[in-house]
Amino acid sequence: MSFTCRSPDCMLWAESECSCQEKFRYCGYHMLNHHKESVCGTKSLKRELYESLSKVKETEKILEQLKADLISTADNMIASILQIVYEGVNQIERKKDDVSKWMRENEDKNIEDILGQFKFLRIKERSTESFTKYIRKLLSLNQQSKIELICEVNFLKDKSNAFQTESEKSKNEYVELATKIREGNYSLVDYEKQLNEVRIFNIELETKLKDKEKEFKDLSDKIDAEREQKCRQDELKNKLDKDQEERRKKEKIERQAQKTAARKLEIDEIQKKEITARNEQKRLIDESITLKKGLEDQKKVAQEEKKMYEEMVKKLEALGQENSLRIKELEKSLKNCNDECATLRQVKEERDKKVEEKRRKKEEEEKRKRDEEEEIIRKQVEEKKRLDEEERERKMKEEKKKRDEEEKKKIEEQRIKKEEEERKKQEEEGRKKIQEEDKKRDEEEKKIQGNQGAGMRYL
Repeated sequence: MSFTCRSPDCMLWAESECSCQEKFRYCGYHMLNHHKESVCGTKSLKRELYESLSKVKETEKILEQLKADLISTADNMIASILQIVYEGVNQIERKKDDVSKWMRENEDKNIEDILGQFKFLRIKERSTESFTKYIRKLLSLNQQSKIELICEVNFLKDKSNAFQTESEKSKNEYVELATKIREGNYSLVDYEKQLNEVRIFNIELETKLKDKEKEFKDLSDKIDAEREQKCRQDELKNKLDKDQEERRKKEKIERQAQKTAARKLEIDEIQKKEITARNEQKRLIDESITLKKGLEDQKKVAQEEKKMYEEMVKKLEALGQENSLRIKELEKSLKNCNDECATLRQVKEERDKKVEEKRRKKEEEEKRKRDEEEEIIRKQVEEKKRLDEEERERKMKEEKKKRDEEEKKKIEEQRIKKEEEERKKQEEEGRKKIQEEDKKRDEEEKKIQGNQGAGMRYL
């Protein structure tokens, strides 16, 4: 069961469990709230919680260590692969430098000697399956089963046999080549080429055989280890069976002891029950004696009560007869009252009718008067409206007349003003003409005076 607090949005661990049917688990705070709502017991879960947390921490620690080991192993392998690649690239670069040097210096040395065994290397043709398989074995977290290991051992055996046949075949080819060379039917260059190829192939085969032998040895070691582990498991299983058998025997003995103890307890309880039964019997006898006495007393009391009851019955019968007579008298008086009520009801109805008639007539009269008053008021209002309308029209006419007079005055004033302006304009023009005429006359006088002076000088 989960150790999280049942309350939503609570991130604390559940430290206790209630004794309800649902077995709710809460933290300390929410358990107090739960006890406010329901009355139940509480069971502490601190020990189980701490044990679970410690187990979780241990497992996390193991997984983290496994992760670190896996990454470090892979890093080491990658580093070693890169180192090998770096060394190979350096060798190739050195060979390239030698080739360029041979080209510049034009030495008598053969270029094939510079290339050497590099000429026969085929990196792409090499199989990488075994390498990837080995890496998968080395870094895989899933252990192989016994059947897979046996299949792999058989596969490796078949492969080693194939390598042996290939090596024998290469040896036979080598012998044939040697015989050809002895007979002189084979050139030395071809022989060197094939010999180098065969050597390289043999080297590769030897390395592969070594790897496969190593893998085979590892697998056989694994199989032996698994066998030992299985033997240990069988031993542990047998030991466990023996322990279980002993535990069953002990439990059987304990059950028998418990049964005997339970029987003793039952006997003690039976004896106690017998003692209590005897005491109860004595008590019942005493109670029966007291009950008999009580019954006799109750009989006497009952007889006395019976006599009293009979007397009361007689009294009640007499009272019943008296009540029946009174009821008859009351019925007669009730009948008379009903008759009087009926007559009074008729009188009241007639009076109500008269009152209603008077009220209706009065309302009609009031309505008629109200209508007449409303008619008079309406006529007065209409007359007033008519007078107001006439007064308004009269005022409008007067205002219109005033406006017309004012307009006439304005027009007259404008006309007078215009005439004055024209008169002033004419006067101004006349004044200007007079000034011009005066000016002309002065000029003519000046001319005449000038002519007279000239004539006088001439004379």
